[in-house]
Amino acid sequence: MDCYDGDDHHQLASLPRFVGLALVGNPQLKCLSSNVWNMVSQTLILGDCPSIESLPEISQPVTGLTVLSIKGCRNLKIFPTGINNLKYLQILVFVGTDIESLPSAIVELDQLSHLELGSNKSLEFVPSDIHKLIKLSYLSLADCSRIKYLPELPPNLLTLVCVLQHSGSEIPRWFAYRSPNYASDSCPMLQLTLSDCTTKRLIKGIAFGMVCSSNVGFVDISIACVCTTTPVYWRSPNFGFGGASQSDNVYMWYDKNLLGTTLEGIQDEAKPWYERDAGLTVTFIFFLQPVKKEYAKNVKRIKIKSVGVSLLD
Repeated sequence: MDCYDGDDHHQLASLPRFVGLALVGNPQLKCLSSNVWNMVSQTLILGDCPSIESLPEISQPVTGLTVLSIKGCRNLKIFPTGINNLKYLQILVFVGTDIESLPSAIVELDQLSHLELGSNKSLEFVPSDIHKLIKLSYLSLADCSRIKYLPELPPNLLTLVCVLQHSGSEIPRWFAYRSPNYASDSCPMLQLTLSDCTTKRLIKGIAFGMVCSSNVGFVDISIACVCTTTPVYWRSPNFGFGGASQSDNVYMWYDKNLLGTTLEGIQDEAKPWYERDAGLTVTFIFFLQPVKKEYAKNVKRIKIKSVGVSLLD
């Protein structure tokens, strides 16, 4: 069908209200009825409909819709106007679309707990006041390659899926600890002097950054960072290095795990490392780990130029 319009012509006007409605895998579907928001009481799913470029306006408050999932609609460029009228929305998924930004009204969704925005190649930023989503516990920005920085995050966020990767030759200035350009082929190290007042800060997470270049073909790796003083370590999600370009790239990731993991894979439940080591100088060592054994040789050809660490409060 070309248009899911909900009128008598398509014999939908007499249908009851759906608990859930899934419109998936229809390349000819170009538009939705303006009534679609009131046709569903809980879940609306729209997937793999590449001809859809916009969604109907949400002109009135909508009762009951708790899940809105949009995936694989690669020509969808904007959020529906009036998104703040989805007062009961708890899960919002916009994955694999062409959106460039999030509407400021999204922070009015005070019941939202899950926001998934992966694989939006044109998305450049998230609202600076996203921290107002106080119930948000899950945020995914995976494979959103144009996002260069993150604003203050919601206070109850438990999971952030974000691998930020972009062209550049410097660790961003907001990193509290940054190394100079690193010339050696050995694993780069970074020292942090933790003041005694560190324990008084409300630390929400730890951010890591790395600048590196490569002339290898595509290779999947992850970045590991070890605090040798404690010792504990963190490991990034998988990054994809690709192409034969010698250009530098910046890789950043955020971890909510403040305890770190011991080298034996055990998490110390006593105190975060920065509390145990307050007043001391601690050393971080960065190194690359291949995701597959066949990538091991290529990993040796990736040059790490500088690194950074920052405690986020």
